[in-house]
Amino acid sequence: MVQFQDLQILLDANNHFELTQSVEGLAIDELELVCDRVLASDPLEPLAFRLGPIIEHARELQAPDD
Repeated sequence: MVQFQDLQILLDANNHFELTQSVEGLAIDELELVCDRVLASDPLEPLAFRLGPIIEHARELQAPDD
């Protein structure tokens, strides 16, 4: 079962991204863990499913340029 606190974290992250169109200020490590936990409980949870590509994009931005 998905925990309310996890959904709140996803909702806050989604709202942040919707307002700013930026991943700046998001705790990507925590967000990724929460998304994984939520998707393990509910593979079709819309917020976790929607934030997956945003997390991937943030990881690409964090990757050092080689």
